[in-house]
Amino acid sequence: MPFYSFVCTKCGHEFEKRVTVAERNSVGCPQCGAEKPKQIYSGVGVVTKSGSAVSESPACGGCANRGAFG
Repeated sequence: MPFYSFVCTKCGHEFEKRVTVAERNSVGCPQCGAEKPKQIYSGVGVVTKSGSAVSESPACGGCANRGAFG
């Protein structure tokens, strides 16, 4: 089961929860109990054709700007 990151739209609490893909839509905030917190999508490192890992970051402008996919 993957971990998903959420932020509560009512109280602002950020949390991670390990749930199945089907369960991620029925998660509640563990702090205030509000239903359906917003899922946070974070930047994820990618693996290039050469097999080296590259992390995308706002500071570098992203992998595409460095020519990692060319």
